Amino acid sequence: MGKFHSEGDSIVQRIHMTGGGFGAIVYWNAHVFFACSDDHLQDYVLENGRLMISTSSRMKFENPGATPAVSASGTQNAVVWAVATKLGTA
Repeated sequence: MGKFHSEGDSIVQRIHMTGGGFGAIVYWNAHVFFACSDDHLQDYVLENGRLMISTSSRMKFENPGATPAVSASGTQNAVVWAVATKLGTA
């Protein structure tokens, strides 16, 4: 999506993430949800082509984070689910 340019890239927006992003991102009704490793589920609102932080969950997801999913009735009554994987010890 744009390729690397050694003389500089045209980055539209940088978003600070606490940990690595190992799950998927979900989009619903101008909202983007993701949960990085060792971070909360973040809700960003898409406004004028940029992501603006809206809110975050109280729960913090350990490594490797969580993968969100949305179930809704069209553009109303949405529930955001976060599927987290717990890493075992060897």
